[in-house]
Amino acid sequence: MQVTAAPPKPKTAQVTAAQRSAAGDLWAAGAAVLVNGVSGAGAVAQADLLRAVHQARATGLHGPAASAIRVVERLRNGRREDPAFRLADLTDDLRELLSACHRLMSGDGSVAGVARRDYEPVGDLRLFGLFCEPVRAATGHAGAATYLADGKGRLWVISDVRPAVEPATAAAVRSSVDLGEVRLSHHALARAGLRAVNAHASATGRLSHGRARQAVSASGTGWFDPPLDQLWQADPGDQAARWLAATALPAHERPAPHDLAFLEGTIIGADQRGLLLAINRHHPAPATDRHAPPPPIDRHDPPPTTDRHNPTPATGRHDPADRHNPPPTTDRHNPTPATGRHDPTDRHDPPPATDRHDPAPAAGRHHLVVVVAAPHEDRALPYINNLRLLARHGVGQRIRLIGRFTGPRRVDGLAFAAPWLPVGHGGHVDLGATVLARADLADHSARSPLDDADCSARSPMDGADSSFRTPMDGASRSPRSPMDGASRSPQSPTNGADRSSGPVADGDSHGATPDEPGGDGTDYQALPGSWAASVGGDPAGITAPPLHLLRHQVERVVAAGRAVLLSGVGDDTRRLAAAHLGTASAVLTGLGAAGTRRTRDVFGRLDPHDAHHFARAWLTAAVYEHAATQEATRLAWTQQ
Repeated sequence: MQVTAAPPKPKTAQVTAAQRSAAGDLWAAGAAVLVNGVSGAGAVAQADLLRAVHQARATGLHGPAASAIRVVERLRNGRREDPAFRLADLTDDLRELLSACHRLMSGDGSVAGVARRDYEPVGDLRLFGLFCEPVRAATGHAGAATYLADGKGRLWVISDVRPAVEPATAAAVRSSVDLGEVRLSHHALARAGLRAVNAHASATGRLSHGRARQAVSASGTGWFDPPLDQLWQADPGDQAARWLAATALPAHERPAPHDLAFLEGTIIGADQRGLLLAINRHHPAPATDRHAPPPPIDRHDPPPTTDRHNPTPATGRHDPADRHNPPPTTDRHNPTPATGRHDPTDRHDPPPATDRHDPAPAAGRHHLVVVVAAPHEDRALPYINNLRLLARHGVGQRIRLIGRFTGPRRVDGLAFAAPWLPVGHGGHVDLGATVLARADLADHSARSPLDDADCSARSPMDGADSSFRTPMDGASRSPRSPMDGASRSPQSPTNGADRSSGPVADGDSHGATPDEPGGDGTDYQALPGSWAASVGGDPAGITAPPLHLLRHQVERVVAAGRAVLLSGVGDDTRRLAAAHLGTASAVLTGLGAAGTRRTRDVFGRLDPHDAHHFARAWLTAAVYEHAATQEATRLAWTQQ
């Protein structure tokens, strides 16, 4: 017998003394930001962080340096009250920065990162365009990116992102693709394809571009045709699991399209969070093996039963000569015997509901309501207007969507396709690059199998925009300041909402007033009755643990520093303990104790070690909240 040795475990990169010292400087600068908050992180704090970034890059710590650069950019946006500022994004970047520094100081060099990606030969490729999007990075880079897929369903990315002073607009996708002999814009390539000879790409799926590469443009295919059609066959729960598994990797090892979601469903309206899409989850029947041997015959098994009125064995057949055994029952509307088959000529007995995309009866599906939001709220990009138009005039229409996972049953909409789209769009619409018109969403005869009732019911968007609001809407909400505790968390089931204003969490509308969408008086009831029954009534019906209590305190510290903990966290710790979240209650108790701890040295000066102790307590709470939220997100996408 041949014994195969187990593959050796990858060795952890060694951390040098210089790298350990640079990580300590980054940690100290990040801890100072936590102690003072956004309001106290002025030019001096930012300069200290940038000085630590320079030293980290000199020692090869490119991953933590990139996280620190994002922190500085978000601090600047917050201090000048940029409407695009999100406290949740700053919180996540600070968590990544301090976590990487902690691991480096502990001797784990796997998070050091790389300066530039290595491009290796991947052979000849035949790629088909999927979609394109304008790119805005927190590091000050802007441009466009096009996503493509090969015949096996693997995704590839061609990006043209460069340092820019102004953020990218929808016109960025009209720039030319710099790849071999391809003479197409990003917008045109997303609807065509290409052939590449001896292509080079990084391990994350980014294609190396330039005139030296051998590539030419080729014909593309639609989303409903092979090979792109296979991307929508994966279960949403499996796609979410792939996304969560990739987020656990270091940033430089995550595949470029790891967070893309391929969803197919029916538009059912909108609320204050975004467009509502009811997607179908299929439950296939247990697989049978046609090569399996037949069951054994029992010699003691009696023959088929007979009775004195029917001497014929009970084979299910009818003997017309037998007066004592009437034929199977029929009714006046269906003269065909009750054999379970459908008579296509019968107007009174319609067949089971099916649709042309899924021949299975509608009763065998489970409907999952997903919120589709805008990736960017800047009016220079058409995301919001396109989603609003779909919510107003697309209710009941079936679409295929490409989005980006952001949380439990939440995605950012990037592109969509439908059979009823005009031919001029080239098969799909890039939500961030194409402006939809009312004529593109004309009333079509196609109806969803879910809606057996009157489809003429109005959409929640009709007559007002109150059901789809964004922070950009001056009439609905003023721009948030850095001191606000409310922000949208990409991976939190509660979105880190401030309990004093608006809903507390997705799936928890107790913070909403009855007159607000998403509260008890939501306009969701304006939809046809069969919609409410098919999706279970409340479109936000996600049962999630109250992790928003912990997230709220973590974000408050980032916004205003340790001073916000002087009021205590006892109420939230008791509520977490009552919800059987003992670990969450313990880490929040530790954070509150660290926030009020102030020690002095023998000369009466404040001990600087208190800041490091406070940063460790905050990092403990933030890492636990992130891990618990990921598990809650996984359950939200996989629960039946």
